[in-house]
Amino acid sequence: YALLSLGDLPRAGEALDRALSIQPDSTTFLNRSVVLQKLKGDLAGAAADVENALRLAPGDAQALTRRSELRLMARDADGALADAEAAVAASPIREALLARANACETKGDADKALADLAQMLRLDPRDAQACCERGRILLGRNESEVGLAELDRAVALDPKLATAWMHRGNGLVQVGKLAEAIDS
Repeated sequence: YALLSLGDLPRAGEALDRALSIQPDSTTFLNRSVVLQKLKGDLAGAAADVENALRLAPGDAQALTRRSELRLMARDADGALADAEAAVAASPIREALLARANACETKGDADKALADLAQMLRLDPRDAQACCERGRILLGRNESEVGLAELDRAVALDPKLATAWMHRGNGLVQVGKLAEAIDS
């Protein structure tokens, strides 16, 4: 998993292939392979790995979350939401809540998305991505001041989170603070 975090996709692939050759029924390794396949742009490979993981463990929250993400990428919001709901029911982990928030937002239910992101922040008050996503959604609802406050919190928590800076800049433009937007 360290190789994935470092972005060394070739070596991560070799390590996962080796691990899966030893333990082909490991949902842990299959779920990590899904992440790797997505990063490589191999959505078919990711889909095959997630289906294998779900065949082995139908209620696996990680696999359901990964399939939700893949379905959302394929513009299947209904399927994505169903998988995310099942993942949250199995284990309300951060990734499952984020997947459900993304599916809800795609389906036009910003309130539910915001509720899931708030739940993520209850699990980890220092989750910069949850703050960023909340800020982005709030800006989209023209709740500029509250959205900007969330984005300010996101960049304070993680100054390297580029999407938070981008959305913060957009929000500053939205409220007419162009000079600040340029700096953001």
